[in-house]
Order: sequence, then C-alpha cells, then structure tokens
Amino acid sequence: MPQWGFFFNQDRCVGCKTCIIACKNWNEERRGDAKINPYDSDDYIVQENVVESGSSYVGSAGSNNYGLYRQYYMKEEWRRVSPIEEGATTVNSDGTFEVNTERRYISVSCNHCADAVCVKACPQGNIYKDPDTGATLAGTSCISCGRCKSACPWGAPQFYDENYAKYSLSDPKRPMMTKCNLCVDR
Repeated sequence: MPQWGFFFNQDRCVGCKTCIIACKNWNEERRGDAKINPYDSDDYIVQENVVESGSSYVGSAGSNNYGLYRQYYMKEEWRRVSPIEEGATTVNSDGTFEVNTERRYISVSCNHCADAVCVKACPQGNIYKDPDTGATLAGTSCISCGRCKSACPWGAPQFYDENYAKYSLSDPKRPMMTKCNLCVDR
C-alpha cells in the first residue's frame, strides 16, 4: 500500500499559521461544529472589523458576521503550529541575565501512521486506512466513545465539544469525531 504524507520544512517555517487557515478554509464543511451552527444562513451581512460580543460575533455596525468569522474558526484543530524553544539562560557575575535561545516552529496534523493505533481503537471500524493513499480516514459511524482520541499520541482525532461522551446516540447534535484527511480530495 502506498503511504502519502505531508512534507514540512522546519527551516522555512516562521510560525505564521497560514497552513492552519488554509486547512480550515478547505475543510469548512467537513468539521463537526459546522453541522450544528445556529448561525448558518445566507442572510448575514458581511462587515469589516469582526469583534467578539458575548457569545456572538458582530461587525462594526452590530450586524451578524458569524458566516464570515466561521470560515476561519473551527474548534477542531486538524493542523497545529507550536513553538519550540531551545537554549539556556545564564546569570552573569553582575546579576544580569544572558538569554541564548532559539525559537523554531513545528506544524503537526495527523501523521497518517502506517500502523495507526486509532484504527485499532475504534470499536465501530469508523477509522480506516485508504488503500490508494495510505491516509487514515474517518467514516460516518462514530459513536463518540473517544477511544481513538485517547489512543492517538498526536491528538489527531478531535471532537468540537469536550463533553462529546455525554451525548446520547440518538441526539442529532452528538459530536462525531473529525480528523485531518490528508487532503486526499485535492
């Protein structure tokens, strides 16, 4: 079976998080919170200067701007950029500090492991390996048990609600697991 993967050049990453925005934009309709969003409508007015106001997002004129905002926001973080700092801080004889550190960034998503533990952990068989690409993909039969999330050392399986296990199986708002799909459709 072939095994596709991401190429990440750490020497060129400046931590701008544009890869996160691109991922969220491309996968807007595939994420969990998009399925239950009460603001999903075509009648929102796009405003500049989106600001948070309580539990809603409004533009400068006070109109609902959630449709624009949700293009770049999702509770699931399929791709994450984290800083890594290395080095040391020393104290000089005069009591001043000398900081010699280097900050680099790493961009991580699902590693689409060849022997993925999330596939083995899922009691429904909802997670599987794609035979054409080797990508670890998720189906639609998730029961929100969280075993895949607990098994994965990379934090790839995610739920939009931290209380995912408290929903009943018959609840249409029950969060199903979502994860990076390696953009196999691209």
